[in-house]
Amino acid sequence: MFAIRLPALRDRRDDILPLSDALLTESCRALGQQPAGISSDARRLLLEHDWPGNVRELRNVLERAMIEEALQTARFNKSKAAKALGLTRHQLYIRMRRHGLE
Repeated sequence: MFAIRLPALRDRRDDILPLSDALLTESCRALGQQPAGISSDARRLLLEHDWPGNVRELRNVLERAMIEEALQTARFNKSKAAKALGLTRHQLYIRMRRHGLE
């Protein structure tokens, strides 16, 4: 067995946007949706963040932003937000808890 060491995202700034696009596409595909893309303001914030973690942290940030956007678009109607995301209400509640959106 051997260990593979990957540097933290803060040391790989050139990878942040391509990884973000790929992770967003993957998440949307899993939900049966077309990715809308990442706004220029969000891209700037992703690049400015001092990522202490790895790709898993980036994935969590993107997933949280999707669920938060869906809630805001649905005016916090959880049934509508869940439907927009292709989730059941129960699945939405689980993700909201996971991402601290309760």
